[in-house]
Amino acid sequence: LDRPPHLLPAEPMAAVQVRQTEALADGILDAALLVRLEGLRPEAAQLPEAIERQQAKIERALAALETRLGGADCFHGDTLSLADIAALCALEYLDFRLPTLPWRSRHPHLARFAERMGARPNCVATRPQD
Repeated sequence: LDRPPHLLPAEPMAAVQVRQTEALADGILDAALLVRLEGLRPEAAQLPEAIERQQAKIERALAALETRLGGADCFHGDTLSLADIAALCALEYLDFRLPTLPWRSRHPHLARFAERMGARPNCVATRPQD
């Protein structure tokens, strides 16, 4: 992680893999936002099945990211990419807006990734506050 980041690798297939990982992270954000918005509605108007459906999407995407990351430090080789930034944004959004979702206990590689990447000074400086 000491090399300057290349957000998309030059090799076409590697760039596709980075984009696919980014898309999984974006899907987590989309589903988490829908869960958050549904939770802001009056309780009587909330649709529990809609929340459950979105939470299932989040869980499937987290499982896919966990598999993609494995025990590696980054999603693509040893250099920071768009995949890493997108994944960290999604994971930190889950912590910020859906703190009761126990994703860390089910996805230890992602939890370690979020701890390590989230401790970077640029990540700490841009983390939202309540």
